Amino acid sequence: MPAKLSAQVRVFATGNGRKTDPVDAHSVAMVALRSPNLVQVQVDADLQVMGMLADRRDQLGRARTQTINRLHRLLLELLPSGAKKFLSAPPARTLIATVKPRDIVGKTRRRLAVELIGGLRCVERWQGRGRLER
Repeated sequence: MPAKLSAQVRVFATGNGRKTDPVDAHSVAMVALRSPNLVQVQVDADLQVMGMLADRRDQLGRARTQTINRLHRLLLELLPSGAKKFLSAPPARTLIATVKPRDIVGKTRRRLAVELIGGLRCVERWQGRGRLER
């Protein structure tokens, strides 16, 4: 849809002519209904796949960040020095192996940290698989 067409509809429509999402959607729909010569867009399977993979990559990145943040919080409570800023699953596993809490709260924190490290390992493996074969 040419932007020029929807802009013309928006300007000539009643109202203030400002560009807002609802007004813009209405003007695009009006142009689509009244312009028979618009080029039909074909769905490209390759672009759909690339979009899905990009979305998955973003989701994995967010999941990794959330997991690392939770793990850092637990490690700060378990270790006086906490963990280094850039953490991945193997060093975290080595670090948590040094922690031997005696009370129920510490043991629970350690168990939660071990679960988070397992989840982090899975996310990191999936991120590695997300690369396209060439």
